[in-house]
Amino acid sequence: MPVCAEAAGRLPLPAAERQASRDSYTENTDHAETTCFWVGKDEPQQDGWNFYAHAVVSWDLRRSAGTDENGTTFQKTEFADDAADGRPATGIGFADEAFWSTPSDQHTTCTLYVRKGNLVVDVSLGGPQHPAATCEQEATRISEAAVKAMPHS
Repeated sequence: MPVCAEAAGRLPLPAAERQASRDSYTENTDHAETTCFWVGKDEPQQDGWNFYAHAVVSWDLRRSAGTDENGTTFQKTEFADDAADGRPATGIGFADEAFWSTPSDQHTTCTLYVRKGNLVVDVSLGGPQHPAATCEQEATRISEAAVKAMPHS
């Protein structure tokens, strides 16, 4: 499982805008998750960064644990449930399946979820850095790079 310090440089997002203090990484026996944040400085708060991230990339890895859970089967089932509320993403050749989620707030332009085996990557983009006209193309490119940043993928 990549951590942001290792993976962020492999993604087509501006290195100077990654706010490492917001990054997170959790791991246990059957699950690992990494989330990285890119934040502008055009409308800074007291800490010099904008309040809202313009890009968030997450990796969610499920491992097979015990004898009753297969990580890939788990992800496939969960992904199908989540995808039911989204719009299918077609032409995503680097993943087993993908969908576009409805933006969660006024600061999100597009969110792409992709599943490859037992890994789910989601990329949320927004703000003036990611206008609607190019957002889905950008999210697809970032998602592909994120899948490739995963060791052994």
